[in-house]
Amino acid sequence: MGQNIDRTKAKAEEVTEIARESVLLAISNSQRMRVLGLLRVKGPMTVGMISDVTGMAPGSVSFHLKKRPFAVWCG
Repeated sequence: MGQNIDRTKAKAEEVTEIARESVLLAISNSQRMRVLGLLRVKGPMTVGMISDVTGMAPGSVSFHLKKRPFAVWCG
């Protein structure tokens, strides 16, 4: 039974490390952070609306919105 607990704890630590890495990768992109900030201030927006406000191409906006964990933050 003790080995199962140790394996579960090790797995949880591994998942936490992966999550931290993905968050760092997501927030390290200035365009992605700009879109996130815009959504926090304005609320839900379409790709076209974000594109108009930021000047980013709609394809770029869509690409960034699909990235994890960004997609999870924005729901």
